[in-house]
Amino acid sequence: MKKLDGLRYQQLELIFQTQVFNGYLRYSNEKYANPLTMGFLRRFYELAEQHYGAKLFDELQWMKNRVVLPKAAVGKREVYVPFSFCFAPQEKRLIFIEYGKVEEAEKWLPIFKTMVENFVLENALPEIDVVTYWDLMKGTTKELSFPDAFLAPKDRVLQTARRLVEQAIGRRR
Repeated sequence: MKKLDGLRYQQLELIFQTQVFNGYLRYSNEKYANPLTMGFLRRFYELAEQHYGAKLFDELQWMKNRVVLPKAAVGKREVYVPFSFCFAPQEKRLIFIEYGKVEEAEKWLPIFKTMVENFVLENALPEIDVVTYWDLMKGTTKELSFPDAFLAPKDRVLQTARRLVEQAIGRRR
């Protein structure tokens, strides 16, 4: 599933690079186009048109970043947590693209906020007022206030990161 997730994000990134409004049509004509990815791209355009109309590429930017968890905090090695998102500068809105379970956004936002406020970011984040989750599986959205979101306990975030590092090291052996 990881490979398919990467393919979806690559297609979204390509759509923003080329600024082709119906980029999913280009993708659907590729020899090995994945029907699931085509559906996600189609829903992305539906949501983008619903929220931004024909000004999609004027209103939204595709951005990538990563949080750096230091070796001293997580154990054996530094951990990089990459994330991609759309950003609407006029609204100070960060949009995460999700594939199902967007109703759990209230659990995700405190973890994200803890990570970006307590650790080093590769690139500074723009000012954020609202975080919106677009569910490309169901075509639904969930909107949350970033300033009002609480922080997750930093020690629990680090504990989870340490466990993930240990699991990754164990799989390589």
